[in-house]
Amino acid sequence: MPSLIEVKDLSVEIGAKQAVLLALDRISFAIAHGEVLGLVGESGAGKSLTAAAIIRMLEAPARIAGGQVVLNGVRIDSISDNEMKRVRGRQIGTIFQNSLDALDPLYTVGQQLVETIRCHLPLSASQARKRAMEWLREVEFPEQRFYAYPHELSGGMRQRAAIALALCAEPYLLIADEPTTALDLPVQAQMVGLLKRLVQHKKMAALLVTHNLGLVALAADRIAVMYAGRIVEMGPTRAVVQRPAHPYTMGLLESIPPLSYRVRRLRQIAGTMPRLGAIPPGCPFSSRCNHVFARCHRARPELMTAQMTQAACWLHAESTCKPT
Repeated sequence: MPSLIEVKDLSVEIGAKQAVLLALDRISFAIAHGEVLGLVGESGAGKSLTAAAIIRMLEAPARIAGGQVVLNGVRIDSISDNEMKRVRGRQIGTIFQNSLDALDPLYTVGQQLVETIRCHLPLSASQARKRAMEWLREVEFPEQRFYAYPHELSGGMRQRAAIALALCAEPYLLIADEPTTALDLPVQAQMVGLLKRLVQHKKMAALLVTHNLGLVALAADRIAVMYAGRIVEMGPTRAVVQRPAHPYTMGLLESIPPLSYRVRRLRQIAGTMPRLGAIPPGCPFSSRCNHVFARCHRARPELMTAQMTQAACWLHAESTCKPT
């Protein structure tokens, strides 16, 4: 299917001219109508920064240093701030980590939905209220809580209200940044299933940002794995989960506790993610990788074909002499 959004070589810098750090290094991906792309990785990998760069909500001293963001055939990385304000909400809906950040504590859920709808769509108050009720039904939010304030709702109900708020203007793209972090496991599964159903039903595109590789496997059609501001593996969900091609992806999967048997000690990836100012030359994962060899320290690998996915790893280069 044609892509609804294309991110091409997106780079973000942080700092002044004297000390500039490259936080995102040429990030590229596309998402089609009705598709969910999961963006996963450890804290500090650059996932939320990628989402913020797409919607142009970077906080100084961070700034877009290069690349393009094309939504429905129109570049939005270079439009004016006023034009971008009209894009947010109407064309791009966003769900944040903490639903309380998205909901105003001084207004009821219904008031906030109606106001958002009328801000973006030419509807009367009664029409907006009708549409708000329809969206609450879509997200399985009890209609009798239409006039409830955010503090009167459970975490799951607040998150449903936040989803309805992000989607009520019927945007083309939904960005969900860690939307289930504050929820318990059963509610997490409900929220992820709900998001996937709505995206497919409305033929939207969705970027699901999370550190939970197991959770994103339930919702995403494709997965992009980030490490130190770069995408190190990308491919269909089943392929990434069942046959990971990058050592970092393998480490993330091995870190998930097994459910069928007990273990004395959970597995973990040795070391920590490098600081932005101390990313090693060559492969940024080389200092933590069990498969590292000389070429990994000399040259940075780009994404290359690796079985059913693409991986930025020299293990998959035809010219590489594989280590034994």
